[in-house]
Amino acid sequence: MELNYRNTREDHKAFAKWSWRDSKNSQKHGYYRSLLWYSSIFALSFYLCFLAQNVFIACILAALCVPYWWHNKSFEKKWLESIEYAITKRQDFSATTLVDDKGITESYLGLSVHVPWNQIHEYAIFDGRLFITYLTGSSFIIPLQDIGDLKKDELVRTLTDRGVRQAAQP
Repeated sequence: MELNYRNTREDHKAFAKWSWRDSKNSQKHGYYRSLLWYSSIFALSFYLCFLAQNVFIACILAALCVPYWWHNKSFEKKWLESIEYAITKRQDFSATTLVDDKGITESYLGLSVHVPWNQIHEYAIFDGRLFITYLTGSSFIIPLQDIGDLKKDELVRTLTDRGVRQAAQP
């Protein structure tokens, strides 16, 4: 079976969201713990300034505190910024993937990557894309709108027949 599609930055962004999904909760916990820690330090500093009746230092702390809270008010915003940063060097490209008895071969930008069936770990359907994972952090990213439902069903059936497991959905 031959598949022709185009990978865009949005496809790579979806892959980053999917592949980092397990670490998102721990990063969120650390993010808000850090925010609470620094906010506590600011609050303690304000309290000491007002005890000492030092309004000038309290104003400096306020000038530091407001931008800090403004830029760090949302974990989701920082999460999306880190994903954007991770894909900054990714470019759009057209790809052709050949699925045969030997494995999966993807050709793009003059390169060709062949992965035998025994090295393919799992597949997942997420955000309108099919990810076929073959190394830690490496995956074929296939936009489903580019290949259609019939080829998607045939590909999923082939993966299942070859013993590739479906990844747990987030």
